[in-house]
Amino acid sequence: MIKVVVGESSPYYLRKIKSIIKSHGGIQVFTAGTGSDTVKLSISVKPQLVLADAGFRDLSSIEVTKQIKTFLPYTGVVVTSTNEPASIETALKSLQHGASDLLLKSDMKNALHLHLESIFKKFCLIDYPAGFNAFSHFPERPVIFVGGSAGSVSLITKIVKELDINFKSILIILIHMPEVFTKLFARKLNNLSSVNVKIAENSENIKEGNIYIVKGGRNMIIDRRGRFQAINKETEFIPSIDLFLSSLVEFTKENTVGIILSGMGSDGSEGLTQVKRYGGVTVVQSPSCAEYGSMPESVLKRGVVDYVLSDEQLINLINQIGG
Repeated sequence: MIKVVVGESSPYYLRKIKSIIKSHGGIQVFTAGTGSDTVKLSISVKPQLVLADAGFRDLSSIEVTKQIKTFLPYTGVVVTSTNEPASIETALKSLQHGASDLLLKSDMKNALHLHLESIFKKFCLIDYPAGFNAFSHFPERPVIFVGGSAGSVSLITKIVKELDINFKSILIILIHMPEVFTKLFARKLNNLSSVNVKIAENSENIKEGNIYIVKGGRNMIIDRRGRFQAINKETEFIPSIDLFLSSLVEFTKENTVGIILSGMGSDGSEGLTQVKRYGGVTVVQSPSCAEYGSMPESVLKRGVVDYVLSDEQLINLINQIGG
């Protein structure tokens, strides 16, 4: 069930926003009339989205945003504002402190549902199957694996491009592409990134502070000594995410964060199941954000997913845990 907190000092807009959100179905709405109550309620129910009034008198939307993002870094915050200059100025300052968007209440009168549709799409809010179990614990400096197929190239490019220069973890990327593509892709990413990007070579040990692109055209695994090894094994998808990730987690165990992005088919579902079995963290791109949602959805159906995140949230997550 998707959770949305509406913090609004105006009873009129509180009723109106709540009514329109509930009409979407599959969304649980919680309401608060003050800034401090909005923060307390958000921390308690851990929503995917918070709407915060720029006109709060007890606690400004700036402070509301800062406190919510401190405790709930993956929750989206949208600030609602009147046309008054002071209200707009507060809303704009809230954007500088972590809010993702703002809505003008004058526009809401006639087209609130259109604005909300846009926000829901931006945050990829969908109702996830049973098995979604968000929690906040991540291993310190984990080995991060990202697997993708059709529709994942642009997001992988953005992830690597926006990595912080202080990234110290190991990031391994496997995408269903031929060898010639992965070589060119690694070169392109290395030119865009402040972190070293390279093709994973046979018998090479994984080392912190590097981004490895698994070579296309054949299968690879991680051996028990933490080395990339090319193997001759036929699978439906080559290179296979399931095969590689299952071998990786035998070496890295609970120090693994496995992430599955856009793609057709179900490759990655067994791999993330193994990550969960060993005590690691499992993440998928929201199917409503993915160009092809089959791969994330196949993992969700297994009930082993800890986080379902939008593109922006995925980028923030990798930067946060990789430093």
